[in-house]
Amino acid sequence: MNHADRPSRIPLTRTELKCLGHVAQGWSDEEIGRSLILSMQEVESVLTNAVNKLGTPNRSAAVAKAARLGLFSDSLSGNPYPEGTDYKKFS
Repeated sequence: MNHADRPSRIPLTRTELKCLGHVAQGWSDEEIGRSLILSMQEVESVLTNAVNKLGTPNRSAAVAKAARLGLFSDSLSGNPYPEGTDYKKFS
């Protein structure tokens, strides 16, 4: 394991892991916020904290590092739109 693959001494919170998992699935900040009941500013703050804790330059690198470290559950699932929602109205 090289230095870049070492876990941070500061563990990621559940919310940080959930947000990173949603980023990995291609969700927008708005979709993440709707799913986790967070404001856009809170989503951005949570993701910034995760990026900093992982010592990466951006979200994409944070997602890649978290995946390498095995921090995601085996199944990243979830839908940013409630069942039966007309998702087009959110576009």
